[in-house]
Amino acid sequence: MKIFIHCLCLFLLFGCANKSFERQDVSYSFSEPNRIQFQGKGAGAGIALMSTMGPVGIALGVAIDEGIAKDIRESAVVSGFDMSSYVVKSVNKHSQSKLNPVVIDLNYAGAGVSNELPSIEVKRYGFKTTGGEDDATAAELVVIVKTGKGKQFEYHYPNDFNATENGNKSDEVPSYPLAEIKTNGDLSVLLMQQAVDIVIGKVVEKHLDSPVESLTDKEVK
Repeated sequence: MKIFIHCLCLFLLFGCANKSFERQDVSYSFSEPNRIQFQGKGAGAGIALMSTMGPVGIALGVAIDEGIAKDIRESAVVSGFDMSSYVVKSVNKHSQSKLNPVVIDLNYAGAGVSNELPSIEVKRYGFKTTGGEDDATAAELVVIVKTGKGKQFEYHYPNDFNATENGNKSDEVPSYPLAEIKTNGDLSVLLMQQAVDIVIGKVVEKHLDSPVESLTDKEVK
C-alpha cells in the first residue's frame, strides 16, 4: 500500500511539473519575397530618372537596388545567414522559453491558423542606407504581430526604434558602409541579429508575455 501511495505521489508530482512547463505556441511566418532586400541608391536614382524616362526610370532604380541586394545575399549566405533561426532564438530568449515558435508557410494552402493563436509575421527584412557617410547602411525589419484578440500591430526597425526617451532622434542605430556590407557577410548577420533581437524583445514584452497596449504602437487596420 505504501509503495502504491509513493508511486501515486510521484505521478502527480511529475504530472504537475510537466504541465507547469507547458509552452504556448506562437506561429511565425515570412511574407514573400522571403529574402534579403535592399533600399537606397536605386530608389534615389529612380526618382531622379522618372522625370526624363518615366516608369522606365523607376524600373532602373529598382534593378539597381535588387543588384545590390543580390550582392549582400551572396555574402550573407556564406556567413550562415538564417533569418528563421534568429527569430526562434530571440522568441525563446525574451519569453524565457515560455513560447514555442512554430513556423507557418503562407504559400501552403493548408497553412491556416486559429485566430486565437498569437502570430508574428516578418513582412520585410533586409538593409537600407541611412544617409550617413560612405553610404552608411543599417538593418531594416518590418514585423506584424497578431495578439489573437482581433488586434495586430506593426513595428518597423529602425524607424520605430531610433528615438531617445525624450523623443529626440538618436544616431545610435548600428550601421556599416555599404561597400563593407556587400562583401562582408558577417556584418549582415550581426546587424540583422541585433535588429531581430530588439524588435522581438518589444513584441514579446508588450503583446505575448504580459500584453500592455500602448498608444504609441501603430495598429494595422
